[in-house]
Amino acid sequence: MQGLAAFSAVKSDELVKLTLTNAIITSDMINGWGHYVQDATAGSHFYCTGLDLEVGDVLNGVVYVKKNVQKMGSRICMTEATNKEGLTITKNGSYEPITGTIAQINVSENLCRVVRLAGVALKGTSETAANATDGTNTIVINNGKTNYFPYVIKESLEAIDYTDATIVGILFGTNSEGNKIMPLSIKNNDPSGIQTLKYESPTDGTYYNLNGQRVERPTKGFYIHNGKVVIR
Repeated sequence: MQGLAAFSAVKSDELVKLTLTNAIITSDMINGWGHYVQDATAGSHFYCTGLDLEVGDVLNGVVYVKKNVQKMGSRICMTEATNKEGLTITKNGSYEPITGTIAQINVSENLCRVVRLAGVALKGTSETAANATDGTNTIVINNGKTNYFPYVIKESLEAIDYTDATIVGILFGTNSEGNKIMPLSIKNNDPSGIQTLKYESPTDGTYYNLNGQRVERPTKGFYIHNGKVVIR
């Protein structure tokens, strides 16, 4: 079986031989139990794989996995055996977030993938959640603060009131509340907005990925550099 899109179509608990091609680790869970991964076809969630993975790792080769669906509505890969047929892991991979309106990015094909919303209004509703609106549709930005969420933004979202924001995050689903976005970065494009959100952003001139991990050789993508989110 080739690619994550093909994997998403299999039945729950079915064991499959999955060939990964340039699948990149985009974020990890705060408890270290799993990672979010995407390739050119779809996104997924690796859970308890036994693999030593980091954000930016690129996977090529074969893994044996089972599909399992949890309340997030996302696919979860549970690895039965790894490195059996030459799975290779390289470093410092890059990817382009899926950019569009809320209606364009908020589709099932984008679950577990990194998405980007630009020019949206963002208003906090609770310590962990905010509503993003593009004038037509609204989606919840959820900080999580549970084991399932690989949030980088660790401050309260309650006081956010931005009229023009850019949000990069991972789309995930729920059974009853619809899809949400876990924020990897939030930029206030309007300096008159409330500046309460804090980033873990070193200012030593080094490039860091959106998880705050140092990148020795940055390639194309989003990075934190001198306290700011930049695009290379």
